[in-house]
Amino acid sequence: MRIACLQHVKRDFIDCGKEDKDAQEVVDILNRFYREDKKHKVGVNGWTVEDHLAYRQSYAPDILQDLLEKLEEISSRKDLLPKSTLAQAV
Repeated sequence: MRIACLQHVKRDFIDCGKEDKDAQEVVDILNRFYREDKKHKVGVNGWTVEDHLAYRQSYAPDILQDLLEKLEEISSRKDLLPKSTLAQAV
């Protein structure tokens, strides 16, 4: 299975507009991922690629699980129109 770049995924939900609470929750979850990811940079303070990978593996599963649960919640909505911006983003 191929997974889209999270930044492109985030952009699709941003396009839904700030008034869409479900889309905004997805954006917030993705922002949590990026905030964690930016805490350390490879090459700064002796931080290695291996350190970054280990750190990412420590926080990413919980955030990605939250993302999956939110996307499943949105997908199961009975009022979600298949051609809506939100449905297309999911």
